[in-house]
Amino acid sequence: MGELLDGFCKLIEADEDVMSIAELMTTEEIQQWELLVKAFRDINVTNIGKDLKKVSSFYNLERWQEMAILALVKHFELMIKTAQEDGQNLLQLKESLKDMKHNIEVPSYDGMFG
Repeated sequence: MGELLDGFCKLIEADEDVMSIAELMTTEEIQQWELLVKAFRDINVTNIGKDLKKVSSFYNLERWQEMAILALVKHFELMIKTAQEDGQNLLQLKESLKDMKHNIEVPSYDGMFG
């Protein structure tokens, strides 16, 4: 297992200008991959509910493909949560720095180099 990902990593590490996954997958696998890419593109993180309904009615997906889409939705959820937490942490840091400015005494110097 892991042949596909290992093969893709080798393509990334190669000195080639163009990477082609065609050599890693069968024609059927490439079609399945392309279908998932299209379905993923049809899901906007700000409109997940409606977009999932659209994808479900438009594409004839196998169960494993539906699981992949649900994994993408979970990934979106975790990314949003992380971004919100990072935003909160940034706000807290800014407040801490603002408070610190008032507590730091900066001596006055007459010359450029003190």
